[in-house]
Amino acid sequence: MSKPELPRTKGENYVPTPNDVFATRRYLLERVPAELANLILDEASYWPKVSSRVIAGDRNLIVSAIASENNDASRCCLLSPTLNEWITAEAKVSSSLKIKAVCFTIVSHDQGWASENNFSGKYEGSWTWFEAVIVRNFRQDILDQGLDDGGIRHLLEIRGGDAESPLVTTVTNAQSDSDTWHVQSNVRAHNQAVKHTILWSDKVEDDIDDDSLYIETGSNSGRGFVRSLEMGDRIAIIARAKYPGWGNYIEKIELEVYYSV
Repeated sequence: MSKPELPRTKGENYVPTPNDVFATRRYLLERVPAELANLILDEASYWPKVSSRVIAGDRNLIVSAIASENNDASRCCLLSPTLNEWITAEAKVSSSLKIKAVCFTIVSHDQGWASENNFSGKYEGSWTWFEAVIVRNFRQDILDQGLDDGGIRHLLEIRGGDAESPLVTTVTNAQSDSDTWHVQSNVRAHNQAVKHTILWSDKVEDDIDDDSLYIETGSNSGRGFVRSLEMGDRIAIIARAKYPGWGNYIEKIELEVYYSV
C-alpha cells in the first residue's frame, strides 16, 4: 500500500510562496474560470507551507518508560504556534486560508532490543511511538496564569482535570474516541535511527485500511485530522514509551503545514 506524497516541481524541495500562488492564480484566471483555477492549484498540491522542527542531534532526546509513573512515558516534543498566527505571519492574508495537508518527519529509534520478537512485521510489538494532538483551548484559570510553551507542553503530558472542566481542551479523534492520532511507531528492537515521513491530507481515500497501513509503515492515514483543524488550533507532537525497558530515542522531529490561499 503506497503512502500519499506531495507532487514536486522545480526540483525536489521546491515549495511555492504565497506570492507564487497568487501569481499563478492570476495567470490561470486569464484563461479559465475561478473555480477551475482553484481546482488546478489543488490538484497540483500547489500550496505554501509553514514548518517547525526540533533537532536533538547526537545527544538524542530520550523518552524512557521506566523513568515515568506506571512505566508509561509521554513527552510533548513539539508544539506549534496557533495556526492563524503562524500562517498569517508569512502569508500576510487572513481570509480564505484552508489547511490542506500536514507532514511529519521523524528520525528516531528504540532501545534496540525486546524480550518478545515473535512478530511478523517490524512495527508490530513496538511500544515506542509518536502521536499528534489538536490543542483548541485551555481552562480560564490556566489562561490567567499566562503559561509559556514549556508550561503548555507539561499540561499536555499530564492532560486531565475533572471531565466537565479539563485543563486543556483538545479535539476528539472520531476513529478512536481519544484525543490522539497515531503518527508513527519506531521499528521494533532496532537501535539505528530511521527516518519516517508521514503525510496526512484533507482527503483520505475510503479504501485505505489503517491496520494494513500500520503493518507496512508503522503509521496510519490520519483520517479526520486535517479536516478537524481550525485556524485557532495548535498542533502538538507527543513522544511515547510504554512498559519497562522501552525507550524512545529522538534525533529530529519536523512539522510542516501546507495551506491554500
